[in-house]
Amino acid sequence: RRRRRSRHAKDANGRRGRRAILTWTLTKGPRRTVDHFMIQAEDNGFLYSVGAVHNIARRGVYDFLDRSHQDHVGPITYYVTPVYLDYTRGEQYELGTVEY
Repeated sequence: RRRRRSRHAKDANGRRGRRAILTWTLTKGPRRTVDHFMIQAEDNGFLYSVGAVHNIARRGVYDFLDRSHQDHVGPITYYVTPVYLDYTRGEQYELGTVEY
C-alpha cells in the first residue's frame, strides 16, 4: 500500500532545515574567568535570547548551531555575551548577520 506524500505545512518561501553555525574565539582576557556565553538574536529591532554555550572550547574555537530560525524569512543579527564566574555580563559582541 502506497502512502501519499503530505504537502501540508511546507514553507513555500524557501528551503526547510536551514540553520546558522556561529563560531567565535576569545582574543583578550583569560578563558578561566568565563562561565558561559549567551547567544542573542536581533530581528526587526527586538533582541532575544537564543541559547547558551558552556566554556569548553575545541582548540580555542567556540561554536553554536541555531536551529530555531529554520522557517524564518529575512535577516537576523547574532550577538554573543560572555558571562563571568560571578555572573556579571561582559561586553556584547556582534557575530554577524544571516539572511534566511
